[in-house]
Amino acid sequence: MDLSVSERLEIAKSAHTSPEVLARLAKDWESLGRVAVAVHPQTTPEVLTHLARDKDWQVRYAVAKIQTPFCNTYANLAITR
Repeated sequence: MDLSVSERLEIAKSAHTSPEVLARLAKDWESLGRVAVAVHPQTTPEVLTHLARDKDWQVRYAVAKIQTPFCNTYANLAITR
């Protein structure tokens, strides 16, 4: 993506962003964008599993704090990275 950090962050926060775009943004080098993807309601379980193992603690923390049917699994993954 040839967008600025602020543009990518805005897309990650948008309620209209598709799961496919969120999956691409989950690989962004900027951790704030990955945090926004982690808390987005359209983020798929597969992407959340990937983010739960992120190198940045803030991304893992965001995953651990979300409320989904799989929240305990994500929290455990984020903690045991």
